[in-house]
Amino acid sequence: YVRFRYDYNMEFSDAFASQVNRVDVFVFDKDGTFVMKKSEQGETLGGGSYRMPLPLPAGEYRIAAWAGMSDDFEMPEPVAGKTTLEELTVRMKREESLVHNKALNPLWYGGVQAVSFTGRQEQTETVSLIKDTNKFRFILQNLGPGLALDPDDCLFEIHADNGHCNWDNSLLADDVISYRPYYLADVDDIGLVVEMNTMRLLENKKVYFMLTRKSNGERLFKVDLIPYLLLTKMEGHNIPAQEYLDRQSEYALVFFYNSELISFLAAKIVINGWT
Repeated sequence: YVRFRYDYNMEFSDAFASQVNRVDVFVFDKDGTFVMKKSEQGETLGGGSYRMPLPLPAGEYRIAAWAGMSDDFEMPEPVAGKTTLEELTVRMKREESLVHNKALNPLWYGGVQAVSFTGRQEQTETVSLIKDTNKFRFILQNLGPGLALDPDDCLFEIHADNGHCNWDNSLLADDVISYRPYYLADVDDIGLVVEMNTMRLLENKKVYFMLTRKSNGERLFKVDLIPYLLLTKMEGHNIPAQEYLDRQSEYALVFFYNSELISFLAAKIVINGWT
C-alpha cells in the first residue's frame, strides 16, 4: 500500500485529506524503468485513512507520485518497459502567447521512494507531497491625493520561467511565462486588488512582479519577488529559504503608492503581515 502525507506546509500538519482530490502513482523497477501506474480521485481520498493498494510481486521498486493532475498540466504517457523515471516530467499548459490568466489548479509532487517488497506480509510506504503551485493576492493602495490607478489601464504580470517540472521536482529549461490576473477588483476607498498564480518558486530564480500602463507602455515598477518573500521566511520557524518557499503557497502583499509622483513609489510593502 501507499499512504500519502501533505504536511510540508506552514501549519506543519497533514492536509492531504482536506486538499488533495487526485493522486497518480508511478511504479518503476530498481533500474528506473516504468512498470505500472495507478490513480485515485474524489471522495475516497478525503476519509483520513486512505491507502492505495498496489498489486506487485516481490522485488525492488522506485515509487513516484504527482497529485492534483488536471487539464492545467500535461505529462508524457508512460509506456511499460520503455519509459524511464527521468522522463516523468510535468509541464503547465500555456497559450502560444505564453500568457496565463486563469486560476491554476493546485499541483503536488510526491518524492521518489525506494521500496524493497518481500511479499511475505502487508507493507505500507508513505509518499510525502510538496505543493508546486502558488497563489498571490496583491493590493495597491493610493496614499496621496490625485487620481488613483485606472484598473483598465493596468497590466499586471509575474514573469517566471518555472512551468516545467522535472522528475525530481527541479525546474527544467522553460519559456518565460507571463502570469496575469484571473481576478481584478477596484475596491472603493482602498484600491486595486488582484490575484495571480505561479508554479514552483526557487530561491535562486528571478521572479518579477511588474505593473505597466497599457495606454503608453510606461513601466510603473518591476520587483524581484523572491528577496521580499524571503524576508518573511522566519515567521517563528527557523527553516531554510527553499523550504519556506515550498511550504508557503499563498502570499498577500500590500503596495502603497502616491499617484502625484512621476515615478511609481512603493513607500511600504506588507507581505503576510510583515512590513
